[in-house]
Amino acid sequence: MISQAPEEFVARDSRTKIEQQKRKAPGFRVRGFEGSWFMGEENKEQAVKTRNDTIKSYKESEVKLAKETYILTRQLPKEKLYGLTFRIRRDNVSIPSNIPDSQKRCHEKEFIQVLYKALGSLGKLQTQPMLPREIYNIELSSELLDMADTFGKKARKINSILIKSRSSSSNNKPREMNDGGL
Repeated sequence: MISQAPEEFVARDSRTKIEQQKRKAPGFRVRGFEGSWFMGEENKEQAVKTRNDTIKSYKESEVKLAKETYILTRQLPKEKLYGLTFRIRRDNVSIPSNIPDSQKRCHEKEFIQVLYKALGSLGKLQTQPMLPREIYNIELSSELLDMADTFGKKARKINSILIKSRSSSSNNKPREMNDGGL
């Protein structure tokens, strides 16, 4: 005697058919800034433009921040080259290195995780220059601290956009790009 399949198997099978139909629907997948998601053709140009603008904005911030940090560390005594100088430079390099690394990831969760790592390095970079000021009386550039704050705000803003888009994608709705005021 042949038995019928339980209802849970039938429901799961019908869900996979719906998912297969969605995959065949006209549209495209965008990888990068907000992970991988399904969008209609009309949003393609807007998504690519917003992503490119965000990357350009990040790169400009990264270069300025790196330049100011290297100017600061050149003023430190040579005996601190492998101590404090190395730590400040390492954290300075890890921030701009993490952002492009995260953009090449396919999943939002990885992208968000790497952005948080960059924010952690940024926190170190904001506190470590205080030591040379206190110990060696080296004047800190206010521009360095301002750039670090600006960079941190941009990273936090992008994280919040990504987290919001993740929660909206769980409703099986196509996501739209939102520049979030960047």
